[in-house]
Amino acid sequence: MTTKLIVLFLLTAFFSMAQTNAIKKEIKETKNQKLIEYVDSQDRIFDELENYLKEINQQEFKSINDSINGVKFSKLMGFYYQLSRNAAKSYSAPESKIQYVLLDRYMVTRLKTVDNLYALFTSKRVDEKVVSENNLVLSVNDNGIEIQPIYESCKGTPDEKTCTFNFIRKKLANNYEVPELREIGNQQLRTAIQFVITKNGQIAFTSNSSSCGYFEYDMELIKVFNQKFANDKFIPAIQNGKNVNCRYVIPLAIVAP
Repeated sequence: MTTKLIVLFLLTAFFSMAQTNAIKKEIKETKNQKLIEYVDSQDRIFDELENYLKEINQQEFKSINDSINGVKFSKLMGFYYQLSRNAAKSYSAPESKIQYVLLDRYMVTRLKTVDNLYALFTSKRVDEKVVSENNLVLSVNDNGIEIQPIYESCKGTPDEKTCTFNFIRKKLANNYEVPELREIGNQQLRTAIQFVITKNGQIAFTSNSSSCGYFEYDMELIKVFNQKFANDKFIPAIQNGKNVNCRYVIPLAIVAP
């Protein structure tokens, strides 16, 4: 990330803050207490999220910290979960079309600020290099991998690797719910989920290896992965006759209605 882009992001964040304050002023002028309280509650979550993004943007990534990316993405996913759960309570808050428009403008403006800070984070992140200091993580495509990890139910199928790949993609597609925090228009978003299949056959350190550009769409993917794959078992990758940790990356397309 160049200095010029960083300055651009910071300027954008400054103008977004001014815009947010103006919208909040209009919301207070509606005297709709339910709407005001809802926005105040979202404000607190957004403030914590933005402060956390600013904090991790100032940190360096060190590959020796085995789960650094997975832990940070999990915490970001937690903020997304809070925003989504809170948003479910908002539908009855506005009392007029104008108030619905104000609420939508508020969410769009705040999420744009989050997108900018999140983009700084994803631009400087690096792949996990180790699961611990003594346990090297190999890529699924590394030449050193003698046998790639496979899903347990795929063992014995004609093409175990394709079966595993298709199982993961299908499960993600069937459980992914398009976020409703804002409308982004009809478009196809491209992202990639990254995770480690450990030498014990479990999934760990879920993150995005590339971002689709919208914070909540990335976080929904991580949420689904963490929730729906927690109990799935895989047969680990093998190198030199021993089970090893293996990094897996799956590209995905998300259709936003």
